[in-house]
Amino acid sequence: MASAVTVRDFHAGDIPALLSLMRALAVFEGYDKQFAVTADDLAIHGLGPDPLFGAKVAVSAAGDVVGMAVHHTIRWTYDRRPTLVMKELYVCDGWRGTGVGHALMRAVASHACAIGAPRLHWLVLPDNHAAMRFYRSLGGEPETGWQSWRMEQPTLATLAVNPA
Repeated sequence: MASAVTVRDFHAGDIPALLSLMRALAVFEGYDKQFAVTADDLAIHGLGPDPLFGAKVAVSAAGDVVGMAVHHTIRWTYDRRPTLVMKELYVCDGWRGTGVGHALMRAVASHACAIGAPRLHWLVLPDNHAAMRFYRSLGGEPETGWQSWRMEQPTLATLAVNPA
């Protein structure tokens, strides 16, 4: 059924569908109460002259957006080359297992190659074993040398104003 979809960069007409998919992912991953992205955010930050993110969308033959891969670029790292970061990959329920996720990953990999990125990074929830199997089937592997860390408010604000 993946042949029944076309994967392309998102455009302004896709904003409502992209926002809907992002909300669905937020529900799936359990952060829907904190989800704050708006349609204006997607337009301003994704379609402006120097976008902060990009998105590939999978569009069915009927014209429905049935999947997305949201990505951003770290413009250069230790090797002075960009790293592409896939922030979100989501496929609608009825389209899972049909090759849509693979088509989206192929489009993201193609974009990484086009910008000269020697690597693609993404995060997976520790209990999302289906996603892990999927990514392994494509040749992805967990990064064992690093742990993901974060700092949130109010700790950020405290650190920002407190001398060492």
